[in-house]
Amino acid sequence: MSISTDFVTLLEADVSVCAGFTTISHAWETDPIDNLDDDVIPGVFVFPGNHVVAVNEHDGFVAQKIAKHLNCFIVATHETIDTRIAEVRAAGLGWQWDSTHDELELMSGEPVSLKGDYLWWMDVYITRTQIRQS
Repeated sequence: MSISTDFVTLLEADVSVCAGFTTISHAWETDPIDNLDDDVIPGVFVFPGNHVVAVNEHDGFVAQKIAKHLNCFIVATHETIDTRIAEVRAAGLGWQWDSTHDELELMSGEPVSLKGDYLWWMDVYITRTQIRQS
């Protein structure tokens, strides 16, 4: 599995927090979709983001700290966007993918696009881990 797939599973499983979301499981591009159907709103699309890698500080072997970003698009109406953002954040903040990764922290959040009554919002979460040579 991947961190983005497992995060979506978390959101889908926690119906008390994220009730009513449609999971967008595949998108051809990151540009927001022009023709949205009311039956897919609100929607959430999670995908991996940047990996920021620190310089190796060891001699004789490689062990580097890495910060992994997790991007989360939230699509909702103007009237419900604040509630939907809060629901996803309530589920995501502090979630730990596995014992080798830190808990998720919110790195940033911003509107990405506006299409009629719908607002596309992107939260970026961050987790840290370490990679080592085999």
